[in-house]
Amino acid sequence: MRLAARLGVAAAVVTIAAAVLAGIGGGATVTGTVAAIKLNPKGQEAAQGVAFLHQVGKKVTGWVVVWGLDPNSEHAMHIHGPNGSCTKDANVVVPFADIKSDAKGVAFAQISGTGKGGQVLKKGFYLNVHDYKTADLGTKGLEAVACGDITSVK
Repeated sequence: MRLAARLGVAAAVVTIAAAVLAGIGGGATVTGTVAAIKLNPKGQEAAQGVAFLHQVGKKVTGWVVVWGLDPNSEHAMHIHGPNGSCTKDANVVVPFADIKSDAKGVAFAQISGTGKGGQVLKKGFYLNVHDYKTADLGTKGLEAVACGDITSVK
């Protein structure tokens, strides 16, 4: 990855962290659960990233940055569980809108999704980024390019 792309990714990660800290710092009371997730490459893929998520009730919101994607590509992204991990498949419990990479293969997005009920920011759940956009998952496959097991922070 070029230096300019790395600096762009670093800036995005700092922005995400600042947004999360602004939401939970300064004496503010945090309700719900917060999780920081490292997205690791799956198989021979180069994609990786980070996500910071917050759950209140069934609603999961946050920020995600993924780099190493194909330039200008779209990718489905979900939380799966329960009793799953990046090495053990489970059902989709929170779907998110597709993320889209820029010309450098970096996707940076604010995300929001509604779960089917229950706490999902805990052990036994994982966040993955698929190789294809949602519309193509049925015809092109369900492969993931990046995945991170979830453990709650608070």
